[in-house]
Amino acid sequence: MNVFLFPAVSILGGWLYWSNTITRVYLLNITINVLFVSILFLTIVLYAKFKLKQPVTAVFGLGDVLFFLGLSAMFATVSFMVIMISALLFSLVTHLILKNKQADDSVPLAGYMSLFIFGCFVVIWLELYNYQYSF
Repeated sequence: MNVFLFPAVSILGGWLYWSNTITRVYLLNITINVLFVSILFLTIVLYAKFKLKQPVTAVFGLGDVLFFLGLSAMFATVSFMVIMISALLFSLVTHLILKNKQADDSVPLAGYMSLFIFGCFVVIWLELYNYQYSF
């Protein structure tokens, strides 16, 4: 499996963010981001258990959990929330467009979101947007 990619990307993305900000701000933002992701996970677990009557593993994969946690170390809080919500919307639209071409009913959420994040980093590296660590 490519499970080693999640910590590697998280460490490299976190290092990019840490090298562009103050350590105290970096740690505070990561803490807030992890709390946001934890609330999101709790909501998904409760929704899966009470509304869908399914185990959370049937609704949400380990790759999604690792991706969200890894992503939380890469951006300032406001940028993280904007990117996270935008990536989720991108994943939804992409899945709705491609669902007829897929044999499986599951949504490769981490895969769709990683395409969006890759696009964000391309925009950052081309210096079309330079404020990803400012907020």
